Amino acid sequence: ENRRLFQPPLGVSVAMTRYVPGTLLPSVARGGDQSADWQGGKVLSEHWKTKDHASLDFPASVGPFGTQPVRLADAFNLFYRHHTSFAKPHPDTKEISMAGLDLGIGHIIFCPLSPLHPVTVSTETRGTLHIPPQAALFAFAYPATLDGMDTSRLSLDERQVSFLKYGGYLYFTDQRDVVGVTSLFPGRLGTKGLRFGRPQTLPDKIAGILTKHGRFQKITLDSLAHKGATHFAWVRPEEFGDSIACPHGCFAYTFARGGPKYFPVVEKPVFTQGMLETTLADTEAWVVIRVLCRPTIERFIIFDRTKPLESNLRKEYNSSAKAALGYLVSVGRDSDPDLSLSYKRWSGLADKASVVDPWVLMFEPDGVSSPAAKRSQIMTFPHHEFENRSETCWLSCLFQSLWHSVVFHAAFDHYLAQLEPENRLLTELLSTWGDYQDASEATLLKLSHFAEVFRSQHSQIFDGTSGCCDASEALAIIQEQLSASSSAAAQEIAAGICFVPCTGAARPDSIWEQVKELKRTRANLLAIDLLDFGSVQPSQTEIQQLAQVWADAQQKMDAQSGRLDADARPFGGYRMVAIVCFKFSCPHYVIFCRRQENPHACIFFNDVPHMTDNIGKLELPWSDVPSMCRQYSLAPKLVLLESLSAVKNAGPCTCKRP
Repeated sequence: ENRRLFQPPLGVSVAMTRYVPGTLLPSVARGGDQSADWQGGKVLSEHWKTKDHASLDFPASVGPFGTQPVRLADAFNLFYRHHTSFAKPHPDTKEISMAGLDLGIGHIIFCPLSPLHPVTVSTETRGTLHIPPQAALFAFAYPATLDGMDTSRLSLDERQVSFLKYGGYLYFTDQRDVVGVTSLFPGRLGTKGLRFGRPQTLPDKIAGILTKHGRFQKITLDSLAHKGATHFAWVRPEEFGDSIACPHGCFAYTFARGGPKYFPVVEKPVFTQGMLETTLADTEAWVVIRVLCRPTIERFIIFDRTKPLESNLRKEYNSSAKAALGYLVSVGRDSDPDLSLSYKRWSGLADKASVVDPWVLMFEPDGVSSPAAKRSQIMTFPHHEFENRSETCWLSCLFQSLWHSVVFHAAFDHYLAQLEPENRLLTELLSTWGDYQDASEATLLKLSHFAEVFRSQHSQIFDGTSGCCDASEALAIIQEQLSASSSAAAQEIAAGICFVPCTGAARPDSIWEQVKELKRTRANLLAIDLLDFGSVQPSQTEIQQLAQVWADAQQKMDAQSGRLDADARPFGGYRMVAIVCFKFSCPHYVIFCRRQENPHACIFFNDVPHMTDNIGKLELPWSDVPSMCRQYSLAPKLVLLESLSAVKNAGPCTCKRP
């Protein structure tokens, strides 16, 4: 027979003209020449501008779309009858299949089909979407493989050509016979058709599964590619219900920059004309509610920042629904992943946000623990005492500073703990870390062997008279050893540490200028060496003044964390981890470590208590540090800061919860 099978060879990429939902909308709105093909579906650009002029074009939204029946069901069924070697699509598969259209004129055209799924929408919505009553299953049909074919020679009507070029939906009976075909056309806001919610984050794991099964198809339309989109896929209703909210399916997109997103199909519209025309009062803001570990379709709410959280929630949620939200973890913004505010701090801001980029209130249900929430919860790290033999106070303080850093702690747990050490120093670091994790409260840990490795390999950093070591130099050596490792993870951890030797005034603003000159304002850890190990002992007044400026800096860092302009301020994106102090009169190190449960407090550690009136461990406010430093002549030597964004991105650590 003189039939030509337009079937791409397996494994060969075929150039296709694809309709990606959302791509025609901007071009039609701009008066593109395709508007006549969509039977009154032209969308006016003014319908897609909010009061603050924020555009709802892709990727802020897709749709809505009307659907129209297309007379192609017989062509699909004819193909399956004539070509029994082609299996009909099956709901149990997760991969794309190829469906053929036998047009009865010597041509067979193929289009990729998503896996099948039962029809989930209500009876009323079935009628709106032109879904046949006998339809039990459906699939999304990607644009057909036309391979340069001139469709004008196929005697097809406009709807059929539209389906072939831009895709649509196929509806099947229980026996998987095609009983209906629909194509899409862009509609006005408020169209009763296929409506979508706002973009939500598609987990990388789900994106990987879709990629593995060939579900993501390359985007070839410039209108979407110019917005950064690279691939798209149809996801079946509730296909990944534990990870994404798509009770009626969704379209997922990957982007050249930024993570993948998905747009869930909704029966109740998320975007409305009235919403876009709303002018907010000065005290109001656009927000959405996000529940961690329980994906839901996100809807817009107007919050009054002058009112308590409970009062704002009461307008939208009944008591049981409000209780199901759990507790508020933080307030953030999708456009700024590093932003994390308390409700009190957020309520003091004047930013109203918009429906394009609303405020996001993240809740954690009671009894549920998500990775994101674990990172947001307060951690407290167990402390154990060290013996101070062979002058190891410098090493115990250095170890404590790294141990109490959420960033370094998480990096160690996830990467260094599995590292095969390549030298004695890293071997001792891993061994000491493991001993510290496993020690009981009564255990007195020894560092003499670890210190001896330092002494044998780096004697130049030790004082010949006292035998004490420069703690700042020791940290720099650990960084060098990590950087020299063949482990890519160790090298990355080393690259995240910025060592800043003070070359001028040891004040935060001067040090920040040095950090900017080094172009390391986004380093994960900043280690600031304030005093030269061999310098003359400062007076008690000088010690108190130096401690005061850094105690004040700690309070400023905590106060401005989460501010929209935080990055523009000295150390605005950082928080204090520790201040290591040195006692010159009888060479000895002590440390003030951040109290993870209470950012306004720190813990003082001294493994030779008789030097500080038998105080070996003490919790105190940061504001009391300067007076204590003056009283015992404890000169601030090393300041360790950690990046707030790195803290947020750190995974759960081996720590205890308060």
